[in-house]
Amino acid sequence: MAKNGLGKDRGVIDPHGEIDFGTIDHEQFEELCYELVEAVGYRNLEWRRGGADSGRDIQGTRSVDTGLFTEFDESWFFECKHHSKGVRPELLASKFIHALAENPRHLVFFISSYPTTAAKRWIEGITQRSTFKIHVVDGKQLKEILRRHPAIVEKYFSSKLQSVATAARRSWHLRDLVPSVPTLVGFVEDEEFSKLKAIDRALIFLWTRRTFNDFEPEDVVWRPMVSEMAELKNTSIPIWRSCEKVSIFEQKFDMNGHSLVAAALKLTKGNASVIGNYCYESYDDVGVEVFVEQASLDFYVRYVGVGADQEFKQIIEWLLPREERSVL
Repeated sequence: MAKNGLGKDRGVIDPHGEIDFGTIDHEQFEELCYELVEAVGYRNLEWRRGGADSGRDIQGTRSVDTGLFTEFDESWFFECKHHSKGVRPELLASKFIHALAENPRHLVFFISSYPTTAAKRWIEGITQRSTFKIHVVDGKQLKEILRRHPAIVEKYFSSKLQSVATAARRSWHLRDLVPSVPTLVGFVEDEEFSKLKAIDRALIFLWTRRTFNDFEPEDVVWRPMVSEMAELKNTSIPIWRSCEKVSIFEQKFDMNGHSLVAAALKLTKGNASVIGNYCYESYDDVGVEVFVEQASLDFYVRYVGVGADQEFKQIIEWLLPREERSVL
């Protein structure tokens, strides 16, 4: 039954899109950069707050060991540019001119957005003539680096609710512990729920659907969760058609047309296969299909706007022998 070809649609959410520089101000961005520089091993750090920073927001040293000579320190200057749009060359040039007076070994520009095309040309030209090395870390690169430092990400981009959700995710990932029913309801009813990381919202959907023993027509969880999953959708391809059955966790059905199946499935991705947790739920012919990879926590979410009840029957027929089906 497994088929190749399942992939996330272009232009949809990044499962790791929790880092939003727009939620912090310029001083917080500088502080974040300071902590990052410290975390990767720079020493003798000085954060020059305020406008008169003499060409750098942060300065520090890094030890160099060539294996031939006595270890020595190199001086590094760091300039932090917190902008929502492209950074123009004149915003970089003024800092370069200031740095010339002290001639560090390296000048680093941390940019929360990106350098404009003109700024890139300026950097290329000035690098060839500069006596020190110039490095640019744009917003995309900075996010990739920050993901290797989850404590910094959590400090600057996590609300109290996110901190609780992160702890719940780790407990489930490491120990297979699912939050209690009151905790799950608390997540869904919290006004900050939609701001949680995408992976946490997908997991909370899985947890709630497996935890509630009975459905109710006006389910306090299903109605808000189905709209969240519609927003979270990142694939339009039926996930189950790219899977093989591993085991069934649960199937539920009530007389109001509310149906659910949860299982462990093996998902085919190109030439590889991954094990993950799967859930398909339909109600009033609207459906949500979710798969979370067990090892990587990468995930797929599919929203089914019509025909979900019939597809649920197809999934049950595929997953279960007739004698084990509770509904068809």
